[in-house]
Amino acid sequence: VIVDAIRYGPRFTPVAAVILEDSGDVLVKFANDVSSGVFGNPVSELSSLIWHIDPPGPTHGCPLISGISMFVRLADGEPHGMMRVMTNPNANGKCIFTVTVEHPEANPEQQFSVPMQITLDILPVNDPPYLFNLPTGLL
Repeated sequence: VIVDAIRYGPRFTPVAAVILEDSGDVLVKFANDVSSGVFGNPVSELSSLIWHIDPPGPTHGCPLISGISMFVRLADGEPHGMMRVMTNPNANGKCIFTVTVEHPEANPEQQFSVPMQITLDILPVNDPPYLFNLPTGLL
């Protein structure tokens, strides 16, 4: 008798990712309930996951950052999706990525999660106020 692990496809639940501008190299949680797709979600399987970020490239279409990487980390016994982000100086705003997680050893029809949108909010810090949309001649 050969017993194989029950696989149902990797998955995760996105959460709001918020950091402050000028944070430099920072870790931020972007997902809860990360699952490898193997019954019981063994830790050994979580390290096999591959994160795909769209659009492709080192900044993934976000001019506010100079780099990003994703991985799984256990916190309080629960697997969380984490991203390491390198922010650009004095850059703030929103970046939106489409993220898919892959388990390369899963059956082909269960290898990828459903694509999910992740929003990274980079909040301004110590920025001077500015005026916009004023009629000309008021200043």
